Amino acid sequence: DISDVLDHEYFNEYTIKPCGIITPHPHSKLLQSELVTIKIRNKRKCSIDGLPINITEEVLRHRNWYGGFAGGIQSIHLRHNTVTSTAWIHFKTKEDTAEAIIFSNNAIFNDGRVLKANYGADNYCSHFRNNERCNK
Repeated sequence: DISDVLDHEYFNEYTIKPCGIITPHPHSKLLQSELVTIKIRNKRKCSIDGLPINITEEVLRHRNWYGGFAGGIQSIHLRHNTVTSTAWIHFKTKEDTAEAIIFSNNAIFNDGRVLKANYGADNYCSHFRNNERCNK
Protein backbone atom coordinates (compact mmCIF):
# COMPACT_ATOMS: atom_id res chain seq x y z
CA ASP A 1 0.00 0.00 0.00
CA ILE A 2 1.56 3.27 -1.11
CA SER A 3 0.25 5.17 1.93
CA ASP A 4 2.49 3.08 4.20
CA VAL A 5 5.71 4.22 2.54
CA LEU A 6 4.98 7.90 1.99
CA ASP A 7 5.39 10.69 4.49
CA HIS A 8 2.15 12.61 4.15
CA GLU A 9 3.69 15.82 5.53
CA TYR A 10 5.85 16.07 2.41
CA PHE A 11 3.92 14.11 -0.15
CA ASN A 12 0.26 13.78 -1.07
CA GLU A 13 -0.45 10.31 -2.39
CA TYR A 14 -2.54 9.48 -5.43
CA THR A 15 -6.22 9.20 -4.73
CA ILE A 16 -8.35 6.80 -6.69
CA LYS A 17 -11.96 7.85 -7.08
CA PRO A 18 -14.76 5.24 -7.14
CA CYS A 19 -15.03 5.50 -10.92
CA GLY A 20 -11.36 4.51 -11.22
CA ILE A 21 -10.03 7.92 -12.31
CA ILE A 22 -6.66 8.72 -10.76
CA THR A 23 -6.33 12.23 -9.40
CA PRO A 24 -2.89 13.47 -10.52
CA HIS A 25 -0.19 14.20 -8.03
CA PRO A 26 0.94 17.85 -7.87
CA HIS A 27 4.41 16.84 -9.06
CA SER A 28 2.99 15.34 -12.25
CA LYS A 29 3.24 18.75 -13.95
CA LEU A 30 7.02 18.75 -13.55
CA LEU A 31 9.35 17.77 -16.36
CA GLN A 32 10.64 14.21 -16.34
CA SER A 33 14.16 15.52 -15.72
CA GLU A 34 12.86 17.32 -12.61
CA LEU A 35 11.03 14.23 -11.31
CA VAL A 36 14.25 12.21 -11.41
CA THR A 37 15.83 14.53 -8.81
CA ILE A 38 12.96 14.41 -6.29
CA LYS A 39 13.42 12.03 -3.36
CA ILE A 40 10.45 10.43 -1.61
CA ARG A 41 10.77 9.44 2.04
CA ASN A 42 10.18 5.70 2.45
CA LYS A 43 8.78 4.84 5.89
CA ARG A 44 9.76 1.17 5.53
CA LYS A 45 13.41 1.80 4.73
CA CYS A 46 16.17 3.25 6.90
CA SER A 47 19.81 4.13 6.34
CA ILE A 48 22.26 3.55 9.17
CA ASP A 49 25.69 5.22 9.10
CA GLY A 50 28.67 4.50 11.36
CA LEU A 51 28.49 0.71 11.49
CA PRO A 52 31.74 -1.23 11.99
CA ILE A 53 33.73 -1.85 8.81
CA ASN A 54 33.52 -5.63 9.30
CA ILE A 55 29.73 -5.79 9.82
CA THR A 56 27.91 -8.45 7.81
CA GLU A 57 24.32 -8.95 6.74
CA GLU A 58 24.11 -12.02 9.00
CA VAL A 59 25.02 -9.89 12.04
CA LEU A 60 22.43 -7.23 11.12
CA ARG A 61 19.75 -9.93 10.75
CA HIS A 62 20.56 -11.38 14.20
CA ARG A 63 17.82 -11.02 16.82
CA ASN A 64 20.05 -8.82 19.02
CA TRP A 65 20.39 -6.34 16.16
CA TYR A 66 17.70 -5.53 13.60
CA GLY A 67 16.37 -9.04 13.16
CA GLY A 68 14.63 -8.82 16.53
CA PHE A 69 11.88 -6.51 15.30
CA ALA A 70 8.51 -8.24 15.02
CA GLY A 71 7.71 -7.65 11.34
CA GLY A 72 11.07 -8.70 10.04
CA ILE A 73 13.50 -7.52 7.39
CA GLN A 74 12.76 -7.62 3.68
CA SER A 75 16.23 -6.71 2.41
CA ILE A 76 19.61 -5.31 3.44
CA HIS A 77 22.15 -3.49 1.30
CA LEU A 78 25.60 -2.83 2.79
CA ARG A 79 28.33 -0.45 1.64
CA HIS A 80 31.76 -0.58 3.28
CA ASN A 81 34.25 2.26 3.03
CA THR A 82 37.68 2.67 4.62
CA VAL A 83 36.43 3.69 8.08
CA THR A 84 32.79 2.64 8.58
CA SER A 85 29.91 0.89 6.88
CA THR A 86 26.44 2.05 5.89
CA ALA A 87 23.40 -0.21 5.77
CA TRP A 88 20.08 0.35 4.04
CA ILE A 89 17.50 -1.93 5.65
CA HIS A 90 14.02 -2.41 4.19
CA PHE A 91 11.59 -3.56 6.89
CA LYS A 92 8.19 -5.16 6.41
CA THR A 93 6.41 -2.57 8.59
CA LYS A 94 6.84 1.15 9.11
CA GLU A 95 6.65 0.60 12.89
CA ASP A 96 9.74 -1.63 12.76
CA THR A 97 11.55 1.02 10.74
CA ALA A 98 10.76 3.67 13.35
CA GLU A 99 11.97 1.36 16.15
CA ALA A 100 15.17 0.59 14.25
CA ILE A 101 15.91 4.30 13.82
CA ILE A 102 15.39 4.92 17.55
CA PHE A 103 17.51 1.84 18.41
CA SER A 104 20.32 3.02 16.10
CA ASN A 105 20.33 6.64 17.20
CA ASN A 106 20.69 5.51 20.84
CA ALA A 107 23.48 2.98 20.17
CA ILE A 108 27.03 3.76 21.31
CA PHE A 109 29.96 1.42 20.66
CA ASN A 110 32.75 0.75 23.16
CA ASP A 111 35.10 2.98 21.17
CA GLY A 112 32.68 5.92 21.51
CA ARG A 113 31.42 5.71 17.94
CA VAL A 114 27.71 6.48 17.49
CA LEU A 115 25.30 5.44 14.78
CA LYS A 116 23.17 7.85 12.79
CA ALA A 117 19.92 6.57 11.29
CA ASN A 118 17.24 8.19 9.15
CA TYR A 119 14.40 7.12 6.92
CA GLY A 120 15.49 6.00 3.49
CA ALA A 121 14.54 7.77 0.29
CA ASP A 122 13.39 6.52 -3.08
CA ASN A 123 12.99 8.13 -6.47
CA TYR A 124 9.77 8.32 -8.39
CA CYS A 125 8.83 5.10 -10.18
CA SER A 126 9.92 5.13 -13.83
CA HIS A 127 6.34 4.22 -14.80
CA PHE A 128 5.06 7.38 -13.13
CA ARG A 129 7.79 9.50 -14.72
CA ASN A 130 6.85 8.11 -18.14
CA ASN A 131 3.12 8.59 -17.51
CA GLU A 132 2.51 4.81 -17.58
CA ARG A 133 0.47 2.58 -15.29
CA CYS A 134 2.56 0.65 -12.78
CA ASN A 135 2.06 -3.13 -12.75
CA LYS A 136 3.37 -3.64 -9.18
